[in-house]
Amino acid sequence: MRKPSEHKIKNATERLMKRMPLEKVRLIPKYKDITEEQYFLLIKNVEKITILILESFISAQSSDF
Repeated sequence: MRKPSEHKIKNATERLMKRMPLEKVRLIPKYKDITEEQYFLLIKNVEKITILILESFISAQSSDF
């Protein structure tokens, strides 16, 4: 397995933002006062965490062989 390309990561981020737009995120009590800037930071952090998990998984799969 390889790390996904930047293009695939960008597409996944866009799909996430379509599924969870700012208005929908604001319906979650914890994020009711979130600003647009904070929303984009949240999306970026989710992206980073997801990539770290994926890289860990890929690394574990590679070391099994």
